[in-house]
Amino acid sequence: MDMDELLQEERIEQLMQEMERTLGELKPDALDDLGKMRRLLSRLSELDREQKAIQAAQTASLTGMVDDQPRADPGAETERVARLVRAFEFTAELGRIADDVICDTGIKNHWTDQRGRIVTILDAVDPQRRHLVPLLEHPLPDVRACAAVSLMKVMPERALPVLRAVHDSHRGFSAGWTAFFVLTMHDGKPPS
Repeated sequence: MDMDELLQEERIEQLMQEMERTLGELKPDALDDLGKMRRLLSRLSELDREQKAIQAAQTASLTGMVDDQPRADPGAETERVARLVRAFEFTAELGRIADDVICDTGIKNHWTDQRGRIVTILDAVDPQRRHLVPLLEHPLPDVRACAAVSLMKVMPERALPVLRAVHDSHRGFSAGWTAFFVLTMHDGKPPS
């Protein structure tokens, strides 16, 4: 399965739009129609179950990518590290969807925790986190921001320009907020 199939962003966006429409139908006059209220609540429950099933499939896919056991064979170890880097990218993209599409901080935090676990595993391979450096030039701003955050302790000179650029170009979106918080902590004041 390719990354777009795993992300299911289009379907998640459709689910969120349908939830919004359904919630919009919950008007005071709907309270007078018990049958309509039940149908609306039933549909909301169906939509929620589908969204949770998608998240469960994403978690299962991520679990398949994350392997914390080093390999003695150099080729197998290179492949394991490449899967871990792809898993890092995947969690950054899932975090963006959770934040910008679903608007659920709890789900975003779940993906952030998973990304932290991946970084810990990669640290056992290379504490300088050089495997994440190519992600500073990733086409997606969320991946760049997450990589820069993970590189702040070991390569601030590489991470800070990326965070500043993402903050400037993606304010109000997940990537921009990720950069904003780290820059605020680093500079001791919010970026301008």
